[in-house]
Amino acid sequence: MAYLVPNRIGDHWQNLLVCNDARNHGESPHNDKHTYDLMGSDLIQFIQDHNIENPMLMGHSMGGKVMMNISLRQPQLPSKLIVIDMAPIKLQLTREYSDHIEAMREIQSRRLTKQKEADEILQKFEPDLIVRQFLLTNLKKSRSTGVYQFRIPYDILGRALSQMGGFSFETQSVPESRRYHGPTLFITGGKSPFRKQFVDHPELIKAQFPNSVIENIEDAGHWGKESTKCLLFVV
Repeated sequence: MAYLVPNRIGDHWQNLLVCNDARNHGESPHNDKHTYDLMGSDLIQFIQDHNIENPMLMGHSMGGKVMMNISLRQPQLPSKLIVIDMAPIKLQLTREYSDHIEAMREIQSRRLTKQKEADEILQKFEPDLIVRQFLLTNLKKSRSTGVYQFRIPYDILGRALSQMGGFSFETQSVPESRRYHGPTLFITGGKSPFRKQFVDHPELIKAQFPNSVIENIEDAGHWGKESTKCLLFVV
């Protein structure tokens, strides 16, 4: 599912912002296969189908890895790249992600009719209000039954978690054909658990994105749970 957001200044259209839900997210179609290569291919197909020329790609977290995947597979496609709080590095995801899947599974099984009840269950797995509110945006009430159900296929996402920490292009000896030389901005936060990737592996980032810079927003976190500022909203 894509959302078009015109950016108008005065009487002139400067550009068009296209917000695209990845497969198994938002209102996009569900699919048993959930990998960065496939999500990248989905977006490449969308860009081609809509004749979008010289797009600037931007993604946060998982979305950031999708955009990097596209840029390294088809370096001629994007004009610029912005990646929010995710480096082109393999990492081990923390337990909180599997906890969120378990919480969704329990909420769904209860056939709840009040969102407050869902939040009470979610609190057992996720104490942070900002993260809970984000997760609960995926909870929708059925018009026919009045029961709350998740619109995302949490079981598919749960099975894919082991792959979501990976990055298939990570290597220091990167062939020229697999580098993206376009302007690239990485944004991380001083209170984000993912900032360590940028501190520990600058050479891997430069090997794949030679024309990149890294900006750190000192008091911002990945979701906002680490601070009062969430990188997703600050940017």
